[in-house]
Amino acid sequence: MKGKRWRSRRRMLTPAFHFQILENFFDVFNDQSRQLIKELEAAAASPADDGSVNVYKILTQCALDIICDSSMGRQVRKREETSGYLHSINRITQLTMERSLRPWLDNDVIFNLTALGRENQRCVKVLHDFTNQVIQDRKKMLNNNNLIDTTISDHEKIEENSSKRRLAFLDLLIQASENGEKLSDDDIREEVDTFMFAGHDTTATAMSWFLYCIAKNPDEQKLLFDEVDEIFEHSDRQCTPQDAANLKYLDCCIKETLRMYPSIPGVMRTITEETEIGGYVLPAGLSVALLIYGMHRNPNVYPDPDVFKPERFLPEQSASRHPYAFIPFSAGPRNCIGQKYALFELKVVLSWVLRKFEFSLVDPTSPPVSASSEIVLKPLDGIHLSVKSRQPCSIAV
Repeated sequence: MKGKRWRSRRRMLTPAFHFQILENFFDVFNDQSRQLIKELEAAAASPADDGSVNVYKILTQCALDIICDSSMGRQVRKREETSGYLHSINRITQLTMERSLRPWLDNDVIFNLTALGRENQRCVKVLHDFTNQVIQDRKKMLNNNNLIDTTISDHEKIEENSSKRRLAFLDLLIQASENGEKLSDDDIREEVDTFMFAGHDTTATAMSWFLYCIAKNPDEQKLLFDEVDEIFEHSDRQCTPQDAANLKYLDCCIKETLRMYPSIPGVMRTITEETEIGGYVLPAGLSVALLIYGMHRNPNVYPDPDVFKPERFLPEQSASRHPYAFIPFSAGPRNCIGQKYALFELKVVLSWVLRKFEFSLVDPTSPPVSASSEIVLKPLDGIHLSVKSRQPCSIAV
């Protein structure tokens, strides 16, 4: 999406990520975390033959449930409802990379005539069917409850509403289409597809790499246990916005995970004016690939870059670091609009997981987990860990 169209959409969507709006989603984060605990507990009770649990698969479903509930206003009750969606979105990212390596498939007409192109069309149809159903369900609910006139700017009204009504990201798009922004159903679906992909796949990947990192680093995992135990005192109470702010070491560990395994390992940008870099003049209009994965492992910025060291992100160590040395959400005007949402979600979900489980490698001598070469830096064959309960779970239904 380019120029005026992108700026218009960005301006329209930004209020949906206001801090006061995001706070309203903590109930969703906590509710879905409770469900995640049950699923991890069940998986740990019936592990694979080698004693492992593929935490990536479980976290991916959790992240999708959260994005549907909090941002689309639609709870996903049945796993079969999303299995096709998850398969299709994973396959589309693979097909995109396969296509990029075959320049002769750059032409859409030619690509659509190939087996890869036909498979891509089938996957796209699954995605569109799913998101179309999400949109229609939300429109029906909004019309039935006369919510369409509520605006994102009505923060005071939202807070005063005793029912604590949450405005979903999708509500803003539907409202815009009703109020003259000329958003068609296809426009709405385009935004929904983007946000559902970005809002679940990247977050699930970040959570999975986080658990892998702490499984490999038991000393850091112990420090995390100490922090969550001090804050939550072995209770099952909800994680609040204040708790999220107080989870300082968890914040460092999340950032160190995103440094080592950025969910989006690279981005493309177009230079808008002539720029000199390293003695080379790059002309305006040139497309430049930024390899975030490589930038985050620059030994001149991060000594021992392949070592998990959360203390790198303590204030006294990070204050003097260049602001663009750490850009897991990109940077500048086109940075990730949902980064605060993602960090809140990560802190709430992981604080629950750390209260209940400890993680370790099934075989500490096994090679490191390989990452796939896709749009998102996913673990190639999942993240398989030993999962054990720290204390009896007593999650109320």
